Amino acid sequence: MAIFEDPEAEDDAVWACLEGIGSHIRGPRENDARAAFNWWKNAYGAARVASTRAEIKELAREHMFTDHPFIKSPFNVAQGAMKATIHRLWKRLYDVTRSGATDKNRLKASVILFRDLMAEIAEEIDKGAMAKLIADAFAT
Repeated sequence: MAIFEDPEAEDDAVWACLEGIGSHIRGPRENDARAAFNWWKNAYGAARVASTRAEIKELAREHMFTDHPFIKSPFNVAQGAMKATIHRLWKRLYDVTRSGATDKNRLKASVILFRDLMAEIAEEIDKGAMAKLIADAFAT
């Protein structure tokens, strides 16, 4: 869905879409697709209400630095929810760490903050090479 691809999409609109999709998941691997989708939907819900950098960091650690099979879900619906969750984490991190800031390019500032957070997590879990890869991937 296009709304999941748009990092500027409004939170309430994304949440409404996430809330409505679950009942429409059908197909031969419906249960697998629904489980992967719900894992990311729950992460999005937690990201919506995260109120500290530490909470956002823990969510990122739990959902992006994991061997969980849903991190690489083959289901488009789960991939969309994952993208929406990552966008929400960017924006929440910006909101809780730069409250009142008036950056001209809020999205770019959000991505930079998230890149730095991801590198920090990677270093903490003793993946120094991963931290460099993440920093390079998000280089501006």
